[in-house]
Amino acid sequence: MGIDLDNLSRNEGLKYEEVQTFAEHMISHQVLNDASVLPTLSQLQLLLGATVLGESTIGLTVQKRLLTAMIMMYHGLCMHDSIKEGKPANEKRRQLAILGGDYLSSLFYRLLADAGLLEMVKIFAKAIIQINEAKMSLHSAVLNGTYNEMDYHRDLSVIHGALLHALCDAYAPFERIRLMIDLAISASIYDKELSRASFAGEKTLTNIILAQSATEDERIFIDTQLRSEVGDKRLSSLHSKYGTMKRVFHGFRGVMTQLEDVAIDLMGIDGWSRLEKFFTHANNGADHAPSVEGG
Repeated sequence: MGIDLDNLSRNEGLKYEEVQTFAEHMISHQVLNDASVLPTLSQLQLLLGATVLGESTIGLTVQKRLLTAMIMMYHGLCMHDSIKEGKPANEKRRQLAILGGDYLSSLFYRLLADAGLLEMVKIFAKAIIQINEAKMSLHSAVLNGTYNEMDYHRDLSVIHGALLHALCDAYAPFERIRLMIDLAISASIYDKELSRASFAGEKTLTNIILAQSATEDERIFIDTQLRSEVGDKRLSSLHSKYGTMKRVFHGFRGVMTQLEDVAIDLMGIDGWSRLEKFFTHANNGADHAPSVEGG
């Protein structure tokens, strides 16, 4: 049985969980399911989007279709990012991942058209251009070895926040909500970086900080390292020497403190409690920064 979008919580306001259920039902396709290429939908994106639309005057049905369209495009773009050149044996799955990304993007247009929101195609298109430009900036800077911590964080913030800001521009152009989106996306970036290994050559915030901090001789050593499943203890020692993971963790804690204040103001204590659960390292104490893994 299909999901009755029109009758979900008609009198209770938009709930991101219901949009998630509808979106998961909509993207379900036997071929893509069998290949395990479909994404797990971002609850953070859904919650932030629902918060933005909660400030609008449009009907609940339109809100649900609009937020579902946004999450389709977000993950359609993310799926294309996850595609890498691989062995011939993985070529079929790679092609299905490309197809999956295109499939989600096509649902984006269908949902907006069905809801009579053709103007939002234009608004979201500007955000998609910004996202693709940020991706090109990211890849170009990494290839040229010219990246720094601020640029890396800026590009990722655009990649993960531009669609939400487009939604905000159209339906809730309030600085306090924009600030919450910025802080939540920033916290999410730090949170994910805290869980990532830092093999030599990997595009991680800790590696970028290390490259900025290291001496010339140390950078020469870093540049000679190839990705290894075992890792190199000397590389781990350099990360410890410059406290790269602690810097990321302190950045995370600083953003979370600001986010808590803004979220409580906009969503109340209960809303903040729900939002906080999306961050894996939210309850880590100040002296419990994760260690660098992978060398």
